[in-house]
Amino acid sequence: MATVQTPGAPAAARTALDGEARLHALLGSIADALITVDGRGAIESANPAAEQLFGYPSAELLGRSFTALLAEPHNDEYSSYLRSFGAGERPAILNSPRELIGQRGDGSCFPLELTMTEAVLDVPVLVAVARDVTERRKAEDRLRRLADLDPLTGLYNRRRFEQELDGHIAYAARYGSGGSVLLLDLDNFKYANDSLGHRAGDELLGAVASLLKGWLRKTDVLARLGGDEFGMLLHGVDIAKTQAAAEELRALIGNNPFVIDRQSIRATVSVGIATVSREGMSANELIAQADHAKYKAKEAGRDRVSAFDPDSPITHEAIQVWSDRVREAVEKGRFVIHAQPILDLATDQVSQYELLISMRGEDGELVPPASFLDTAERFGLVQSLDRWVAQQAIRLIESHKRAGRDLVLEVNLSGKTLADPEFATGLGREMVRAGIESANLIFEVTETAAVADIEQARRFAESLTRMGCRFALDDFGSGFASFYYLKHLPIHVLKIDGEFVKDLPRSPNDQLIVSALVQVARGMGMKTVAEFVEDEETLTILKRLGVDYGQGYFIGRPAPVGELSG
Repeated sequence: MATVQTPGAPAAARTALDGEARLHALLGSIADALITVDGRGAIESANPAAEQLFGYPSAELLGRSFTALLAEPHNDEYSSYLRSFGAGERPAILNSPRELIGQRGDGSCFPLELTMTEAVLDVPVLVAVARDVTERRKAEDRLRRLADLDPLTGLYNRRRFEQELDGHIAYAARYGSGGSVLLLDLDNFKYANDSLGHRAGDELLGAVASLLKGWLRKTDVLARLGGDEFGMLLHGVDIAKTQAAAEELRALIGNNPFVIDRQSIRATVSVGIATVSREGMSANELIAQADHAKYKAKEAGRDRVSAFDPDSPITHEAIQVWSDRVREAVEKGRFVIHAQPILDLATDQVSQYELLISMRGEDGELVPPASFLDTAERFGLVQSLDRWVAQQAIRLIESHKRAGRDLVLEVNLSGKTLADPEFATGLGREMVRAGIESANLIFEVTETAAVADIEQARRFAESLTRMGCRFALDDFGSGFASFYYLKHLPIHVLKIDGEFVKDLPRSPNDQLIVSALVQVARGMGMKTVAEFVEDEETLTILKRLGVDYGQGYFIGRPAPVGELSG
């Protein structure tokens, strides 16, 4: 007997089957785990990613309670949510990503990001989207460590050292205990850096850090403050014991042969001492006193110890000395600007330059910025340097424009300048006078400068962006609060901290972090610059990760601005 068929039925059936096949193919291609949960809290369906994530074959997942995929206490918590959903209520967890602890079929646990939404098929169901966030947690843990630690040496950084000092000062004021700060500055570090390269310089810093760490008592605090400078807080010691300790440290470093790249290097150190002498001191004041003493040691011939005399505080006289030095350097043209190229990784063309300031000493030797900027900032003298560099940048852009060449320059600004409302006003006048495009100026601040007063930094950055200038955040990722700044500052460029770049070929974790930073920046419409590019392999990886620009010795060393090509 013939079968009577409704016209179009086979085609409709085929269409339905094709649609179902496409749906299964789509679910199978999704990288995240996708699970549907019915009103009883049982798993109705799961894609292959869910099977892989939780370690169950599909047959064992279906019908299993969804809470079996969660570790305590989350399984009990979600049992309550699922019961409320089964009773026709709307659970509070809907549409909100949450970080939980997941549990695999073998009992092992892992960090999990879970988002649950409601969908109506034949009946209402919950759709759970889950992903393993183990690698993200590792990256976040590293950022947390970097908020307090110097990545090169593993010691505390300046931020944490200042916190320790403030805590000790408060403790000393309450209980009358003594204490001292030592600042140790390597005298011949520039030789190792210039003659042997940055990696050799890093090795020397690491070796010195290990030597100091081995000497330290458990109650004391050691930090790398930046460059070749270390800070030490000695608890419960008077000035005599502090001086004896400083001399011991000076001899320890001076008598130790450091072997770097099969070469023996003798390092000496200048040490400045300051003691907790009164209530109401701040960490910055104590560091400034020790810094002043350290420069006295250097001026006396280096490889020496000098103690700050509390009866001769750093007031008008010391400020006047530094003010005269800065003013004389400006008047006699002893400040020198070099420019380091920044490469557009999409075109392999140099797109802009970062301006770097040095000071020429009376003997003609170039004094690097690390030797004078910190002290100039503490004494309120650095704003004049920032203004001078900005003026030079405008003149350079103006001269290149007259020659028919386009030039984009990055100018570093100090934290003190962020608090100077006159800077933006004066800058605007200079740009109008020169007739340059304001977008050709990028002003760069570090996270350290921004964090000092985030609201002040925001107002300053907005005043620059209103004029058309761009704003860059340097050393991005060096502190755990980095992403907070992205939300509150009008940033155009993120300069990824060199500590994430220098070991990129050998560190999958660094590659993961750089990739994550690039994705965040791209999503917020920002460009990325990777610093510390020192070899071709690093450059290749940065291109693969989607970084926009690169900067470092492999791309180009700082050169006199007269050699700039627009």
